[in-house]
Amino acid sequence: DGWLHNAFQSEPQEWQRSGSTAKGVLSLLTPQLKSPPKHSVVFVGNDATGQYLSSHYVKALEAEGQKVDLVQYPPDTTDFSPLLTRIKGMKPDIVHFWYNGDSTLTAFPQALKLGVAPSYFLFGVDPGIYQERSLKANVPVTMSCVPVCWGSSPYPEVKQYFDKYFGLGAAKGPQSSVSLLYYDYFFWYAKALEKVGKIDDPDAVVAELLKSDYKGVVSPVPLVFNKHHQVTFATEVCMVEPNTSDKFKCAVEQPPAAPPPGDNGG
Repeated sequence: DGWLHNAFQSEPQEWQRSGSTAKGVLSLLTPQLKSPPKHSVVFVGNDATGQYLSSHYVKALEAEGQKVDLVQYPPDTTDFSPLLTRIKGMKPDIVHFWYNGDSTLTAFPQALKLGVAPSYFLFGVDPGIYQERSLKANVPVTMSCVPVCWGSSPYPEVKQYFDKYFGLGAAKGPQSSVSLLYYDYFFWYAKALEKVGKIDDPDAVVAELLKSDYKGVVSPVPLVFNKHHQVTFATEVCMVEPNTSDKFKCAVEQPPAAPPPGDNGG
């Protein structure tokens, strides 16, 4: 009811995104491994964002039954070999390259050369980037997008959107997926204005947004805001077939209903 009354959070709470991501990664990788994965290493840049995001992701993995080790690297690292060698000695089932897609694209090929783990997860690397870089691994690799991937979407409406988006000259990168959210938000807001019937009553528009949902392009499950003006939506996770750059299997996971143990949901 204060000055933030008209503000809305346009990405979900981090425990929700981490929860849906962890569930998607494990559901895709588990059938590909010789035995169910039990030990995960989260490899993340040691900066404020990496520390915050990994704190939630570690709890999400633990809630899925994983023993988790967190290994951090300086943000300006280019030679990841010493740290990756140390991780290899920890014998993880999965190495999760978390948060920084640019660093991941440098570190991941080094991990493959060293044979660090029997499977990997690349956060912030779209299947389209994986394919364009002609990356290949002899083990299963997963990756995720927020909210859905432009390089391998399960929804025809999303493919049509990105065909038009890139046709207009937009760059193909990790932020491309996020553009789809703001496309849907624009029309959701316009729908609320139409329902209210005027543009000079922001309180009425806020009330309409909070009681409505919107099924746009991004998800078959409608977008909703909670009472704190925070949005909820699913996360797409894809797995590339070993020794290929373009054969993907994708799953869209809804967020958990509540934060995992040890996560205060902040």
